[in-house]
Amino acid sequence: MVADAGANNGLMRHQAILAVFCAGSALVFAGNPATNVFGFTTRSSASQRRLEYRFQLLPSAARTRDAHAFLTADPHIAGSARD
Repeated sequence: MVADAGANNGLMRHQAILAVFCAGSALVFAGNPATNVFGFTTRSSASQRRLEYRFQLLPSAARTRDAHAFLTADPHIAGSARD
């Protein structure tokens, strides 16, 4: 029973170390947009980021699907019996 408690303690310590490492890595990589994009110079990285931002603003399939569902939720007046 004592051996199991020691193994559990070691496992928990490894999990805690892994969690701290993952959190630290996320903070380092997520908050630093000034770094160069791999394969680009500093100047062209800024240009590449602007271009990628413009592409992200384009309509996506999911947003198009949502807009279509909204627009077709109710029957159009031209297709009603009053037409």
